[in-house]
Amino acid sequence: MKGASLKAYLQDPFLAGLFGEIKAAGNMKSSLLDLTHKCNLRCVGCYFFVEGMDRHKKISSRREFEAFVEAEKARGTNMLTVVGGEPALELDRLRLLAKHFKLTVVTNGSLPVPRDGLENIRVAVSFGGRVARYVLRGQDKRDVFSEALSNFKGDDRVGFYYTTVAGCTDGIESATDRMIQNGNYVAYNFYADLAKQGGKYNHRLGFADAIDKINRMIEKYPRQVVSSPYINSTIAKRNLFGVPWGYNVCPSVTFDHPANQERMREGKKYPTQFRAYNADLRTTRRCCVGSARDCETCTDLWATYGWVIGSMKEHLRSKQDFTNWLLTTYIFYMQTGFIDGSKNLYKLPDIYRRFRIETETNTAPSENRTLALDVGDACHAS
Repeated sequence: MKGASLKAYLQDPFLAGLFGEIKAAGNMKSSLLDLTHKCNLRCVGCYFFVEGMDRHKKISSRREFEAFVEAEKARGTNMLTVVGGEPALELDRLRLLAKHFKLTVVTNGSLPVPRDGLENIRVAVSFGGRVARYVLRGQDKRDVFSEALSNFKGDDRVGFYYTTVAGCTDGIESATDRMIQNGNYVAYNFYADLAKQGGKYNHRLGFADAIDKINRMIEKYPRQVVSSPYINSTIAKRNLFGVPWGYNVCPSVTFDHPANQERMREGKKYPTQFRAYNADLRTTRRCCVGSARDCETCTDLWATYGWVIGSMKEHLRSKQDFTNWLLTTYIFYMQTGFIDGSKNLYKLPDIYRRFRIETETNTAPSENRTLALDVGDACHAS
């Protein structure tokens, strides 16, 4: 029945074309690693320091690092997400990784990442608005956002991942304008209040207002904003077909970590490949964001992508469910370089036009909202 449904859905030429590109690109077999325990910033609420992950010191031996690369290749890994610490502090090691893997480098943007030897990587500059760059980053006299714009002006490898804060959404449009005008594409993250500052920083306020503004940015810049409305909705409502987000469904858990033995037996099944490596590259942690993180505070964008992408069968119940899954998967493949985003951005307006999402967001008080994007009629500034 499900196979027959898929065959019927792919009678749609547009969906069939996207599905074919994904199949041709192949399956992702990913891991995550901290390239260094050091960072040139100390951002308030950064999970890396909140979780104490900087206690795992990076390996100093080039030979050990090369051995790690060979071991990952032998495991079949074809994609690495490189975080830290600040990976731009380790350019030589980035160049070695780029020779062997699809590479996404998550950086704070305050240091340049040159093209030499890194021409084909994806650079994800994780950033936010004024409250993020001055208050959360603890840089009262330093405009790191402007530094990042200068470092990556016109760089087609670079996406700015703007971190929205539940109670601080007024700057989303102006910041997006600057990032687009800088010649980069834009996606969005969601800030979880790990530092327990409360008030406007509290993610439990919900992200309804942020998502409304993100949707307007999609309408305004349908070829430069690369963000799945379905993922944003899923993060907000923390639910997928009646199943709540949590540890038992998260795909970004180290499959062979001792703390995950029961999870791997009892939780949702995924291909057993993913590992989250600490900077020593000898030890792993429970999941991508730490060993003690409460899943109730997790709004990790890529973990949610993995949850949705790994739930294809559940999305076969209707053509629209399958469409939401397919478009989301395609956007993720663009973001990670498995599909050449620079050659396929022209498809985004048609992709956004196909999304239809009924979502109950976790606002306070809760409210029902309907997202029905149609950028064909609404490509304008709001």
